[in-house]
Amino acid sequence: MVPLIFFLPGDRAGGSVVDQQVGSVDIYPTILDVLGIDVPREVDGRSLLPLIRGEDDAGQSGVWSYAAYENRGVSLRIDNQVKYIFNNSAHPEVSQSQELYQLSDDGDELTNLVDKDPETADRLRKRLVSYYQSATPSAHLMMENTGCEKVHGTIRIASLMTHLKVVEAVRGKWRNLSENHVEIDIDQGEDLRFFVESSKRIEIDLQAQGCGVDGSSAKLRRSIDVEEAKAGLFLGLADSGWKDFENSELLESAVSAATVILRGSERERGAGEDVMEEERVLEQLRSLGYIQ
Repeated sequence: MVPLIFFLPGDRAGGSVVDQQVGSVDIYPTILDVLGIDVPREVDGRSLLPLIRGEDDAGQSGVWSYAAYENRGVSLRIDNQVKYIFNNSAHPEVSQSQELYQLSDDGDELTNLVDKDPETADRLRKRLVSYYQSATPSAHLMMENTGCEKVHGTIRIASLMTHLKVVEAVRGKWRNLSENHVEIDIDQGEDLRFFVESSKRIEIDLQAQGCGVDGSSAKLRRSIDVEEAKAGLFLGLADSGWKDFENSELLESAVSAATVILRGSERERGAGEDVMEEERVLEQLRSLGYIQ
């Protein structure tokens, strides 16, 4: 509910009031637009000049924000009436916790409605995560155990800040060893998925038990440059041990008991906005009384 005030050159549109919800990420693109400078594709947000001129009546129903402090994760505010928070931290004690508030009745966000309405929370979580993945230029780390007794090991991010984030429901198990070092255990049939943010290197040290050539352990130890790997890194455990594959199709066609995939998200300017503003989602929220 914080107002955003623009004072434009020549007192353009002076006194105009726009009711639609916007985000602070829109300030920079708006300033560039006022100056006649093209907005780079990688910049978050959008210019608000069309809204100020009254040319865009649709506004933006869903605005997301990212809270790094205390690893609170990602929040979504819809029409200033609903707020949803999803903790995408990789810390097991808080990972995937959710909060859902109806701001029209609970402006102080004191009553978490997740337990009362888990279906709405689940729908918003899926759309928020989809938006977050499409809008964040980072690497997606996916590991799967399809035929080993267990895949055990560690993942370490070469950075001073926490940059391992959960991107979706995770069936694998992990625990923190230090700030950026996690230990994992993936049982047969399980997978583990992380999002690697703003890191230079990722250290992977795995031991696949019970699926080596002679039934022993097959070890994988790799130091990977994330920027280079964003184009796609595909590692699989075949009969000859761990090997690199050129693409996911070759990896899937090989006899792989365990796989590791590291690739960047396909970020496009504005990507994910349709997901957050999907009319069907808004209709569901209106029918449940969250949005009037």
